[in-house]
Amino acid sequence: MSSILDIELLYQSRKIKIGCLAITESNKNPLSFEYDSGWLKNGYALGADLPLTFGVHRVTPLRIPGRAGLLSRASSFGFLCDASPGAWVPSLLERAEFFGLKANGLPAKSTSTNELLFSVGHPGDAFSAYSCKDSTFAIRKKSTSSTENRSLSKIVRLMEAYPGNLRRFTEEDIALLVNNTTDIGGASIKALVTLTRDGKTTDWVVRCKRPEDPCATPLWTAVTASLARSAGIRVPDFSYELCARFGAFLEKRFDRTERGEPLMALSAATLCARPSPYKALTAPIPSWLDVADIINREGSAPAEDLRELFLRLVFATFVSLPGLTLERIWFVRQGGGWRLAPMSAPCAMPPLSGSRQLAIPLSGNDAASSIEKLEEASRYFGVPRQEVRLITLEVAKAVHAWREKAMSAGADLSEIASMQAAFLS
Repeated sequence: MSSILDIELLYQSRKIKIGCLAITESNKNPLSFEYDSGWLKNGYALGADLPLTFGVHRVTPLRIPGRAGLLSRASSFGFLCDASPGAWVPSLLERAEFFGLKANGLPAKSTSTNELLFSVGHPGDAFSAYSCKDSTFAIRKKSTSSTENRSLSKIVRLMEAYPGNLRRFTEEDIALLVNNTTDIGGASIKALVTLTRDGKTTDWVVRCKRPEDPCATPLWTAVTASLARSAGIRVPDFSYELCARFGAFLEKRFDRTERGEPLMALSAATLCARPSPYKALTAPIPSWLDVADIINREGSAPAEDLRELFLRLVFATFVSLPGLTLERIWFVRQGGGWRLAPMSAPCAMPPLSGSRQLAIPLSGNDAASSIEKLEEASRYFGVPRQEVRLITLEVAKAVHAWREKAMSAGADLSEIASMQAAFLS
């Protein structure tokens, strides 16, 4: 048995057909994709694994260290992995079915993993700018201004308790989580809430502390984002909210315009060139230079974005960012090409080993970084070698203020001491 789904682009209140996705029960080739003839004439590729060519495309495996997502890049197309629901969704839906909440348009327990992407979420709220024509999920219920702060606090408390206390959640708790956490994927549970800030009502992505996190990640994400902004790196508007037990990190969506229109968004993991199937197991992991190659090859503002990417590389040299993987570097479609999206939710963490390593290799399999290596790599980013030390000095100055920013955000002395290894200052 197979399902054929139309994939469409949401653009200025219109839907443009991109192609057809076929989902089968075959273990060998469960997915195939074919572009629409109209898209072939005027569209663009949905990733390096889906070149804009005629015919049926099969999955090209990419094995990289990454998130524990619902879909694997070894068996699914990259653009689906980027927007797939979080790995927490199946357990959440199973609990919802226990309470008989299927009437809200929830998929059945038997829904396959590949089809789950198109069975949850809400029209217009899902990540990126494409949708499935047959999506029938209900419109997301949004809090009113009189209840939004109370709802935010409750959502964060539930996310902090997930999944350990899932069986203790009431029907109201499950309904609240289903309504707010099924649009945004990723390795950790996160919510999409509508809040009023500075007189403007908009959607915010809410992140909380996971049970396995060694520190209060919402607070340290806010500190890291503040440091990145001080270093000249673009980050989305964000705030740190004191609610629940460990607080919440709120961030505006980078896959939406100022007017709230969706933007096509793909990760560097999806856009990086693929090795041939015969070399997929032995090829080096894509590096920072491969990300730079995306900008050189398909960028609509290469000079600006290459310099921005180099700033992030320098920042990752001074701040331990284990979460800054290929799946956390995003591009949005603008100006007829790909633009580097703002740096989303960077979070400093002490290195697990004694040596500081980049989450993405600098080149080949070399994950170590230094000023000398930055000077050698700078030409790939269009940065003159003589400017590298000046750039690193400015970034180092910004990072040096991490203690002051942490204390002003509310971190206590024990937290600051435990996080010291995450910053090279």
